[in-house]
Amino acid sequence: MPDSMRKDLRKLCAVSDVDPRKGRIISLDDHDDILLVRQNDNVYAYSNRCPHANAHLNMNGERIIALDEYHILCTVHGAQFNPTNGKCVLGPCKGQHLSALDITIIDDEICLLT
Repeated sequence: MPDSMRKDLRKLCAVSDVDPRKGRIISLDDHDDILLVRQNDNVYAYSNRCPHANAHLNMNGERIIALDEYHILCTVHGAQFNPTNGKCVLGPCKGQHLSALDITIIDDEICLLT
């Protein structure tokens, strides 16, 4: 692979550190906060920003998974997002998407592709 196409890996956490009912937010100094959610054996990563008001999803509390223990929740205006594709299914930004981030899992470690 040419150097211009190679991506660097940055370890975020172990897969087991992401509670499927709570998700996890990782703060990086040089990157916007990263939202990790786990559904069964799959992990999804998004920028921790709501497309409606560009606010952190957890701005009004630490909860990032809705009470249904499935959807991602924006605590600012109550928007809910499908965890597998980031699409807003309820709230003021219905139809918009969270910004997905490229991740890979190596030896049970979630790594951000940068």
